[in-house]
Amino acid sequence: MMRRGVGRAVIELRRSQKWDQTQLAEEFHRYHRGAELIAPPHRMTISRWESGANLPSVPHRIALSKIAALHGQPALEEALGAPLKAWQFLVAVVEIGITVDPELGVGAPA
Repeated sequence: MMRRGVGRAVIELRRSQKWDQTQLAEEFHRYHRGAELIAPPHRMTISRWESGANLPSVPHRIALSKIAALHGQPALEEALGAPLKAWQFLVAVVEIGITVDPELGVGAPA
């Protein structure tokens, strides 16, 4: 279910901006301004997101949400099912190695 929602939102974002899949991939370069924070997706990766075969990684979801916001398209962020701050928190938890106990919540660094 979530994959289809994300796929539709990515398609909607591209269509609203009149981008093909390659142009959306180029937006990742513009968004990061050469910082190389994440590797931009390949056109085929975007195709897999749109078809629901794969979901974007968390960093790609964050970037897609920000790209959508920059272009006045809130549908993508809504389709991800969580506010951008929640994804940023998740990335921070993973990057610094904090364990998350499902019963107790966030724990100490692993």
